[in-house]
Amino acid sequence: MKIEYTLWDKEGEPLFTIDGNKYVAQKGEQVDFYDIIINYWIEYSGTVETIQYSPYKDILTINCVINQELNKWDWERIQTYNRIKNGNN
Repeated sequence: MKIEYTLWDKEGEPLFTIDGNKYVAQKGEQVDFYDIIINYWIEYSGTVETIQYSPYKDILTINCVINQELNKWDWERIQTYNRIKNGNN
């Protein structure tokens, strides 16, 4: 089973997803989102809101809402991170 952690903004829009390992965070728990891709790092934290499982894809998705208020610089970093991660640099 694959585990994914998705970070959402406070308005319900997805920001980005990172792969999990073995641990499954529970509702209300804080999760640190940290990733490095080609020397480009991103770091935010969120609180688990929901957990959903897709038996078809065998993926457990843990949905978290961001704790921080995002400014213009944060939005630019997240967009750049997503472009790099998706190979659209």
